Amino acid sequence: PAVRKLLQAAGRVVRSETDRGFIVIADNRTGRFLEYIPELEQSDDIVSEIGQWLVDYIKQVNQEGASNKVRRDKMNRVNPKYVLRNYLAQMAIEKAENGNHTFVEDLLKLLQYPYDEQPNQNDYAAKRPEWARNRPGCSTLSCSS
Repeated sequence: PAVRKLLQAAGRVVRSETDRGFIVIADNRTGRFLEYIPELEQSDDIVSEIGQWLVDYIKQVNQEGASNKVRRDKMNRVNPKYVLRNYLAQMAIEKAENGNHTFVEDLLKLLQYPYDEQPNQNDYAAKRPEWARNRPGCSTLSCSS
């Protein structure tokens, strides 16, 4: 499971052949990941490498010449604000099983425009609430889910 989650996270950082990014694994079991991800590189000087990456990134940003607002708007067009999180899906299932389909309909309406600002809907973009951390269906799912 840890390797799968790492690969999923990497997919959010590096989406094309020209993308670059860092994933820092601060764990003494890092060597185990190398068994499953042979292209993973370990660094003896991560601080310098991240520093150089930041210098290169700032240089690229300055060369592009776009304002922070333009860059932010561009990022927001490809990164949805609203995502169907496990706890939201579980809440919708439970309400629907009890005959109330309003929450399902609200989620469907919300997720038709996941990139747009939708007034009064920010709760749907929040991180998983603490109450859902260990609740079945809200945090992690088994392979058969």
